[in-house]
Amino acid sequence: MRSRVHLFLDNLSLDELFFLEQEIGRRKDRFRRHYTVMSVQVERRSALAATRELTTAQTRDFRRFLGESAAAGGGTQLAYSPEVSLILFNTVEGAAQSAASILSGLAEMNGRQATADAHISLKIGIASGEDALAPGSVRCLRSSHVIRRANQCAWKAPSGSLLVDEGTAEQWPQKHLPVRLPLEIEGSPCYRVIPATKGSSGSEDDRFATYLNSVV
Repeated sequence: MRSRVHLFLDNLSLDELFFLEQEIGRRKDRFRRHYTVMSVQVERRSALAATRELTTAQTRDFRRFLGESAAAGGGTQLAYSPEVSLILFNTVEGAAQSAASILSGLAEMNGRQATADAHISLKIGIASGEDALAPGSVRCLRSSHVIRRANQCAWKAPSGSLLVDEGTAEQWPQKHLPVRLPLEIEGSPCYRVIPATKGSSGSEDDRFATYLNSVV
């Protein structure tokens, strides 16, 4: 199929190629909207210590775990691999819910493993922006600037932490403000955030704030 496409493009004139590029751009604009992308990167403590059967079972459980966590925030899986997974969200709030579900449920999933060498540690990055993204599209994975920023955030994040870009930090729904780090991604600052887990609903903080107000 690729050879046919190359032969077809070689027979086109410059005006026809320009028209084709405009038509592709016009069709992509229908899917252009504001998206939030989460990149989940896996760090194994000792990949050589685990047997092949354990690794296969662990990969299957991890993929199911990511799917359930993505559904918690209304996300759609863009791509999956044992090393890097991409999840697409329409809002930053949904990405925050899924990130909290991933970080809070990771310990339980690691507890089901037979040995400590098979435990998984994660690095998560979230980026937001306007782009044309669609599940199953290989071209969007390669050319999307939002996906590229999310991967860079996850790559620079310490193990077990979550980094976001500037656009995501401005819309972060939690009460605790994102902490700016001395890191940059494509010339923009990078922030570290802590998503609210299931056990931190914020009620204790509200009672503490009420108590301080009464004292004042």
